[in-house]
Amino acid sequence: MNASKVCNFERDILSDLDRTRSFNQVIPARQNSLLKVLIALSNAVPKVGYVQGLNSIAAVFLAHNITDSEAYWIMKYIFKKKHFDDAMVDNFAKVQLLTYQLEIYMRNYLPEIIDHLGENGINVSYFATQWFITMFSYDFELSHVRAE
Repeated sequence: MNASKVCNFERDILSDLDRTRSFNQVIPARQNSLLKVLIALSNAVPKVGYVQGLNSIAAVFLAHNITDSEAYWIMKYIFKKKHFDDAMVDNFAKVQLLTYQLEIYMRNYLPEIIDHLGENGINVSYFATQWFITMFSYDFELSHVRAE
């Protein structure tokens, strides 16, 4: 993990640190760890760099007493071996595909809900995009998200 290397996304990462919801309330002392993990990850995966929301994913690992290095390697594994990095490029085309698939699923299996959303002008992408980009880590309290 090399967080000392110059990072083109450091300003974006720094601005997101304060927005890392429950993480800042639970373990503010680990904010520097979060910064190091995100800088190292953005340097290691240049095709993505930094995307808002990655802070929420990394915060889950750090909040569960995982070391900086372990959090970095887990994130890198998710990006490279599980191809999460592919979801973050090309204007989030894969995230858009997942959102579309969710909407079709809801039309087939949850028609009352999708109709209600439509009647109220709510598109599935309003909530699902954030779910997919943050791997659901943003919308749940840290006590409900397990890093096991």
